[in-house]
Amino acid sequence: MGDEAPHHPSPAEADLDARALLEAIPGAVVVIDGEGRVRWVNRAMEAMSGYADHELIGTNMLDHVDLTWNPLALESIGYALATPGERLPTMLRFRDARGRLLVMEATANNQFDTPGVEAMVVHLRPADERHLLDQILESFVAGEDLETTMGCVHAVAASETLRADSVLLVLRPARGETGTYASDPAVGALITLGGDDAPWHRAAEAEERVLVDGLDDLPTGLRAPADDLGYRACWCHPVSRPGTPEVDAVLVLWRRELGLPEPNATMMAGRLVSLSELILERVEHSRQLAYSASHDQLTGLPNRATFFATVEEHLAASGAPIGVIYLDLDGFKPVNDEHGHACGDAVLVEVGARLRASVRAGDTVGRLGGDEFAVACPAATERELVALAERILAVVRAPVTVGDLVVRVGATAGLARSAGTSTSADVVVAAADAALLEAKATTKGTWRAAPAIDGAP
Repeated sequence: MGDEAPHHPSPAEADLDARALLEAIPGAVVVIDGEGRVRWVNRAMEAMSGYADHELIGTNMLDHVDLTWNPLALESIGYALATPGERLPTMLRFRDARGRLLVMEATANNQFDTPGVEAMVVHLRPADERHLLDQILESFVAGEDLETTMGCVHAVAASETLRADSVLLVLRPARGETGTYASDPAVGALITLGGDDAPWHRAAEAEERVLVDGLDDLPTGLRAPADDLGYRACWCHPVSRPGTPEVDAVLVLWRRELGLPEPNATMMAGRLVSLSELILERVEHSRQLAYSASHDQLTGLPNRATFFATVEEHLAASGAPIGVIYLDLDGFKPVNDEHGHACGDAVLVEVGARLRASVRAGDTVGRLGGDEFAVACPAATERELVALAERILAVVRAPVTVGDLVVRVGATAGLARSAGTSTSADVVVAAADAALLEAKATTKGTWRAAPAIDGAP
């Protein structure tokens, strides 16, 4: 007889180590009892969560889940607990040891009726990156704030392709609030270090990505803090206005692995850069809409509604007095009729600028409509209010140059002052308006004070 081939036992015949198999699964595994307490986790769960196994075992799994993000997740978990043999996938946000919320796809497998298991076996893995990208767009369309939407960007950066902690450093105020939007406060704090030679500043200046592979290529002041956080590489991508090279922000990706980006990582980083620019565009557009709703489009001053709201807020928040100077231009209509609306608009813009330059820090100048302006003066004494009114009347009387023309207008003012909070903006402004009308009826170009309001001395 010939030599027989050696017998290799099949997997069914082999004495497999179930625990070793669970450790080999490419994903986090959590074994949970009927009360929701963690009985066992594999090493992948420790790596993903940042917790050691003893820090998780005995805790309630729901204590680590943000149930407000997907309320249906709790319903799914309850259904799986009540249904033997049920394998139920759901999406949830898991809070790791660093406090980060990781979007995970969880599949719960009810094995309470299986001898030797008698538990719920949950498989967790990072959510599919397409789902995470969808989350960015959903947040974008919903008009959520910059920090919330950037949280979705951070989730993509932390997922399988990039495996990075991320920071968006906004450089230009016109593109949103300047500052950092970080996946973690510790990584955000790194942005304050390194000076002008930091890779994110170099990326902004060069208008191209800067890739740092190894801590030795970082500025001296950054090396130790980055090393303390376990980082080994830093990829910095400028975020530019579409169609222009002007850099508005820098997307900074900190990685715990050495190496330069492979093609998939380059593509994903490019997607995040494009989405970050769209997010900043939306923030700017929202700010412009808010500004248009609250400011006069010609002079840039707060409009009537905003001026009244400013006075009302002061009355509600402070017990200090507030004064109001109500102004009406004299001689404006003849200038507008004789030289045209363009000239009249230029005069209004100049008057607004002069008023802004004349008031105290903390005062608010508003255009209430037509050729009417007002100044809100928090905590102003009667003497300060009178002195400001006289200064304003003097600066308005000065000639205004519009192209080759030199025109003159004047102003008449009404003053009112309230000492307490028992009145309203309507009352104070109406008193100043009444004083203005009285002054115009007697002597234009002067001011008149209203009787004391709310016990004002």
